[in-house]
Amino acid sequence: MNRIDVGDMVRIHITFRDLDGQPQDPSSVSLTLYRPSGTAVHVPSSQILHPEPGSGYYYVDFQVDEPGWWRAVWSSQGSPTVVEQIHFYVFPVPIL
Repeated sequence: MNRIDVGDMVRIHITFRDLDGQPQDPSSVSLTLYRPSGTAVHVPSSQILHPEPGSGYYYVDFQVDEPGWWRAVWSSQGSPTVVEQIHFYVFPVPIL
């Protein structure tokens, strides 16, 4: 992942897989982002994109607005049922 600065648009993605490692679409998917300040952002399901049915691939483009360590938590219901966390660091806007 490249350097991320406050104000950048970040693509947060996941590929859900079954126990055999094959891509699989769960019956429902959710994403919650946690800002460095601790504030939770619950991404509406209408903003979670799934471009190719059957691929297990889902993503959200999100503009980060705080510097520090962010946490993204994907979860799914149905098969497969998964909870996965992703962490990434956002740098403050450089002063020129």
